[in-house]
Amino acid sequence: MEWAARDGIRKREQIERLVERTTILADTVEIKLTEAGSNLIAGDAAKSGLVRIAITMKAALGGRQIVQRGSAEVARVDRSLVKAIARAYDLRHRLECNGGIGLHDLAREDGCTRPYISSMIRLAYLAPEITRTILDGTQPAHLTLADLMQRDIPADWAEQRRAFGFL
Repeated sequence: MEWAARDGIRKREQIERLVERTTILADTVEIKLTEAGSNLIAGDAAKSGLVRIAITMKAALGGRQIVQRGSAEVARVDRSLVKAIARAYDLRHRLECNGGIGLHDLAREDGCTRPYISSMIRLAYLAPEITRTILDGTQPAHLTLADLMQRDIPADWAEQRRAFGFL
C-alpha cells in the first residue's frame, strides 16, 4: 500500500477513536465524542461528550461553507497544531489503556520512530487552557507546532502559561 494511503488510513483511525458521530443541523454542528475524545475538553461538554458549535452557512466557491457564528475576531486555527494535539491525546490514551504497550510499540504501530512519539506525546500534557486556545485558534501567533516540538514543556501549568506567552 502506498505511504500516503496508509497515512490517510491512520489519520482516519485516529479521528474515529476521538469522534463517535457528527451531526450538522440548521444552526449547529454537534460532535459526539468517544471517551478518549472527551478527555480533550473540560466542563459540561466533557461530562456529556457532546460539543455544540453555533454556525451559519456562508456562500463559497463550489457551494456553501459552514462558519462558526459569533466570533468577533477571526480565529487563526493552526491545523497542523490541532492535528498534533489530537494525535498526542490519542497516543496518550493508547499508552494508558493498553497495559504493557510502550513507546516502541506505538512507534512501530504508527510507522514512525520512538523519539518522534516521545516528542509528540508531550503535547497531551499541555495546560487545558493552552490546549483550548489552540483548538479555538486564539493562541499567540508565535506558538507553532515547530516551536512546541523544539522547546521543553514545563510540567507546571503556570510555568507553561508563562513560557508560552499566556500571562
